[in-house]
Amino acid sequence: MAMSGHKPTEIAKTLNADGVPSPMVYLHENRGVKMWSKHTNIWTNTNINRILRDIRYTGMLTQGITESDKYNNIKRKTQKSQWYISEGTHEAIVSKDEFEKAQCSLRMLKLSGKPRQPSPHTLPVQIRCCGCGHSMVKNNAKEAAYYCKYMKSSGVEDCFTGRIKVESLKDVLLSSIQRLYLTVTEHKETVSKNSSKSVFNPLNEAKSLRKEIEQTASLKLTLYNDYSDGKISRDEYIEKRNAAEEWIKDLTGQVRLLEQSAGKIESEVAENPVSNILDNLPYPAEYANELIKQLVDHVVVYDEQRVEIKWRFSDEIGAEFLN
Repeated sequence: MAMSGHKPTEIAKTLNADGVPSPMVYLHENRGVKMWSKHTNIWTNTNINRILRDIRYTGMLTQGITESDKYNNIKRKTQKSQWYISEGTHEAIVSKDEFEKAQCSLRMLKLSGKPRQPSPHTLPVQIRCCGCGHSMVKNNAKEAAYYCKYMKSSGVEDCFTGRIKVESLKDVLLSSIQRLYLTVTEHKETVSKNSSKSVFNPLNEAKSLRKEIEQTASLKLTLYNDYSDGKISRDEYIEKRNAAEEWIKDLTGQVRLLEQSAGKIESEVAENPVSNILDNLPYPAEYANELIKQLVDHVVVYDEQRVEIKWRFSDEIGAEFLN
């Protein structure tokens, strides 16, 4: 089909219509690779392009296509002149002539297409289609909007077929984050008021006990000096030293409990990652993209009026602020 001039999107649509298993399904059934979505039995133009450009289908083995930096292990693609190509290492699926014709067809399609324009600003999180589960792409229109580019080739009826504006999505995200911000602020003020009303201060009590621990430790040193100077007997020294060590152990346990109690009060909000992020990045508009990136994992689009926000924190952690 590629040699006949069909676009990768058209090829994908035909394979999906014929029910041909996708590469991910093959890996799942033959190698046990876990499928990340129930819609992975879908051919896409990306699958088709990757297969059409893979020279290994002609029976050649290619090595040295990428190289790793020996310091940070980052892989980068090498020049074609640096590749090691061995012919006839395995059975060919297509001939070299067929492969070259397919490459020529792909180049012609690329030349006949519209030149790519610089992409306008996008949201810093994935926007996914509710039907096929793929990431949606953004057009280059004056009013930028996301759409599902797989809706024609996936064959999934639930695919989002419309367009949702970037600004509309951003407004929804920031409104939700603002609600979080206001709720967290109110909650922190309530905790602060409640803790200020409490007469008993566990940290002050712990500080007092620490001083007593220091005094008891000094007493142990005094006992040793008295024993060394012959002022007390060995048995008397051991008895008093053991009593001092038991007292220090008991006081240390009390200090630990008091500090844990104080920590629970102070960290009632601070330990929640939602609170930590909002503390470091206040709500004002200049922090909008960073806030979205820190708090939101991805967004699922059902239609122009309904989206689902998937947060980076768990439901249990955020329930206190989201309910």
